[in-house]
Amino acid sequence: MRDNYKYLTTHARHDPAICQTAGLFRSIPKRKITNFQSFTLVYTFKKGFVNFDILKPLGAFDLRVFQGIVAMCGPDGYNLSCHPKTLEGKFLRKALGLETENESDLDNSDISVGWEKRDTLMIRFKPCRLLAEIAMADNGQNIGRLKSSLLTMGKIPIHVHCDGDEFTGQLMSCFIPKTEKKERWAVAVNPFMAAAILGSRPHIRINMEEVRSLRSDPGRLIHQRLCSFINIGESKWLTAKVLTTYVWPEGSVSPSTERTRMEIVRKALRELIFLGWTVKETGKDKYLIGRPPCKNRYNADKTRYNADKTRYITDATITEN
Repeated sequence: MRDNYKYLTTHARHDPAICQTAGLFRSIPKRKITNFQSFTLVYTFKKGFVNFDILKPLGAFDLRVFQGIVAMCGPDGYNLSCHPKTLEGKFLRKALGLETENESDLDNSDISVGWEKRDTLMIRFKPCRLLAEIAMADNGQNIGRLKSSLLTMGKIPIHVHCDGDEFTGQLMSCFIPKTEKKERWAVAVNPFMAAAILGSRPHIRINMEEVRSLRSDPGRLIHQRLCSFINIGESKWLTAKVLTTYVWPEGSVSPSTERTRMEIVRKALRELIFLGWTVKETGKDKYLIGRPPCKNRYNADKTRYNADKTRYITDATITEN
């Protein structure tokens, strides 16, 4: 798989609201959910808050797809301005809930005011490229799952209130042509997330090599949540009960179910140890979890961006953590 794509991304810059909102991505049972009720999740920070209206549950596979999209938006993203020239760009902005202006109106309007008028990021890719990015086989079943996941995340409404500005729209938008496998797909993220990807807002760095090496859904959910508050080379104390809430955010369960979940969490921690994380048991179901230091970080990023000299110069203003 990796031989087909010489250059895979090294990391993703995630918005803290995505990584730290409890229950946004969760473990979903394999059986079909029949009695799901929509709910709202709220993430608050110093300058405002973000509301997510969950109309359909997002699972660990949706998390993998989302991580791949965000990672690819960094080096491979295109600017989607408020005056797109293509029907594809107009469709993506309209689906996001953003305004579209004519070039003749550009000089008479201040596009820097209001999130709905700001530029955002979009990417074009073939489905096999995204599947390689998240370490999945290129086959019809996975392409179908990929399409379903993108359509689901494209229907998640969000409301952002930041620095007095408000934005109401969608988590992302996607354009999938009829000949799904041959033509390039297009995905756009909202400008709030795009600002974090470009480094103009605080972001959380997630190692995509670690993401591609994880094998279990609980491991992926726990990994992203731990990366949101454990800095590179640092450690934090956590209990097994807290770790279970990163996978199953719902309320109390029976003692037998709780024991089963804690055993699953222990297996997920063993996956992290294999990736280079340190996990020391300091008491009964109490752990000191350490994130590995980033080795040759500058060289790894430079190698990835040098795949395209032009795009490396374009993204040279991106600041690191």
